[in-house]
Amino acid sequence: MNAVGDYIQGRQLFTAILAPDGNIIIYGGNNVINSPIPTMATLNTNISPYTWTANKLGQGAPQYITGHVAAINGTHMIIALGATSKTGTFELTSNSTFNNNLNYDIYALNIQTNVWSVNSTTPTLSTPTSSSNIGVILGVIIAVVIVIIVCVLVFVFCQKCKKDKNIIPTPGSRDYQQQR
Repeated sequence: MNAVGDYIQGRQLFTAILAPDGNIIIYGGNNVINSPIPTMATLNTNISPYTWTANKLGQGAPQYITGHVAAINGTHMIIALGATSKTGTFELTSNSTFNNNLNYDIYALNIQTNVWSVNSTTPTLSTPTSSSNIGVILGVIIAVVIVIIVCVLVFVFCQKCKKDKNIIPTPGSRDYQQQR
């Protein structure tokens, strides 16, 4: 089946949702290096032939996002996570991660009014305090001491058992009466 309408560049790492009206909305992604044009498009599946329409991004829309997730909740398309680029250029590094900013924000688009809202969820990294490091060090030292004590007790017990094996019980000896 062919689709007509606006030209939509090929892309990867994009999302597609099925809107309540039966249309398919695609968003973001990349075409290996750049952000594809347009960023958002709608495929009208209610007419024949299917028709592509490039959507204008409303105020607050996430720019140049790839590798994200999207879901539909009523009339809102929710977009979260992924990677963003201020320039629209995505550079893949040797360890297969995007050399861009990771996106922790959650965006919601009202697909009827084309109004965006954003919930910033960027995490803050905290460094452990020295008191928590001291606790870890003390825990390791105590564990090592306990292991050493257990090893010494096992060694002593094994030596005693080995020594007792060499005793031959004879009548009248303490060992003879214990074995009866």
